[in-house]
Amino acid sequence: MIRVMRCFLPALVLAVFLVPAAAAPIGSGDAVPLREGVAVGVTREGVTAYLGIEYARAGRWEAPGPAPTWEGERLFDHYGAIAPQSSEGAPSEDCLFLNVWKPEQSENVGKPEQSENVGQPEQSERDVALPVLVWIHGGGFRGGSGALSPEPIVKRGVIVVSFNYRLGKLGFFDHATWDTSHPRNFGMLDMVAALGWVQRNIAAFGGDPDRVTIAGNSAGGMGVQLMMVAEGARGLFSGAIAQAGYGAWPFPTACCVEGVEPGEDALTPMEELRKKSAAELVGEVEAFWLPFRGSGELPEQPVHLFESGKVARVPYLTGANSYDGQHTMFGAGFTVATFLALLGDGLGTAKTLYASDWKVSEAQAAQRIFGDLRYVMSARATARAMQGVGQPGYLYYYDVPTPGLPGAPHASEFRAVFADGGSAVQSYWLNFVRTGDPNGGQLPEWEPFESGQPAWMVFRERPGKASGLLASKLDFLDGLDFVSRD
Repeated sequence: MIRVMRCFLPALVLAVFLVPAAAAPIGSGDAVPLREGVAVGVTREGVTAYLGIEYARAGRWEAPGPAPTWEGERLFDHYGAIAPQSSEGAPSEDCLFLNVWKPEQSENVGKPEQSENVGQPEQSERDVALPVLVWIHGGGFRGGSGALSPEPIVKRGVIVVSFNYRLGKLGFFDHATWDTSHPRNFGMLDMVAALGWVQRNIAAFGGDPDRVTIAGNSAGGMGVQLMMVAEGARGLFSGAIAQAGYGAWPFPTACCVEGVEPGEDALTPMEELRKKSAAELVGEVEAFWLPFRGSGELPEQPVHLFESGKVARVPYLTGANSYDGQHTMFGAGFTVATFLALLGDGLGTAKTLYASDWKVSEAQAAQRIFGDLRYVMSARATARAMQGVGQPGYLYYYDVPTPGLPGAPHASEFRAVFADGGSAVQSYWLNFVRTGDPNGGQLPEWEPFESGQPAWMVFRERPGKASGLLASKLDFLDGLDFVSRD
């Protein structure tokens, strides 16, 4: 099996997920009675935000425990500390904070989006519980936070929750002394804890605990796929949207010192590791980090768990971008030559299948192949697997090119989801959050994956269906030795 390379996400791409906080709020929001205490938010332009609520607490390399309680009312008007990471900010190992945004008026939007043209949504009765979108941030499992600007979709009748989780070696770590029962994927356990908090408390904000959709982009999309296969997350959400996740990409094996980078930490006595500062540990992580398979919380490769039916029985929507590999291939530590070498005897077939890219440059072809291999193929494989559990799997392909590029680069659909002024993507996503089905109104019909060639929703200037999109390319990539099937 090819040794897993941890993929670096350049600062240009990582910045997409580090959304700055909105301007200062202009009014106090509702006081909300939570299990832990009474939370007071801040209101600005029709949206009330509760920022920096601690949802759990954990020691280094320990499973998260309950969050502390407080007496009386507490104002939550700024983000909590972010997880330790190499980027700027004020990180802390006490980083398990979440944020909630809700419409100032608790009015449910119960009717489907009518078209990709966005106007004022139709409103149903007041005081009906609102659907909830829980956003898992991206950043390569080494950076990012729950900072977000979700106001455009909150104003359309959805409560949004985001949260921090532990990253890098503090969030995903293996040690030679740990047996198979010891957790490795602490960041994954944090995600489960955040979803548990939502179930306990979201009704107090006017949210519906039976209509909770999890969503995320890149590493956040992978986080969604992790929650789909996590036993501890069963029953904590009712739908899932994985944007550019990579559940078919090979993960390192737990309890395998060779798979730990840097390898010396797996052999360093734990008492010495605990003396290291968080800055030292995260400073050693200069590339994309990955969860470990073979541990109790992730016993197998995510795609294998999907394919064997060990997955949440909920509607699932997933996809990727047409040029996802633009930054991510080079950042993964590959040159054009070293990545194409992974194709082995399949290089000739790749040149035929990707001939139009090769005519431009070998680099463009390699980037296109990398994006299809890491992201598009993972989307198809996981959506296809939902047939086995009787749930719909909806596939999308985002192909709205960025000027000067031959396609849509990594995280393009992220911008469309939260676009101020709306988008077709936003309308489909909101329908899915409300009902578990992206269809509604006058939007073009989006069919779920069925037997045979899958139906994709392709987002270009206008959305439209395409059957069997990229079938020959994805079938070829699926057969490469690089793809983990052990």
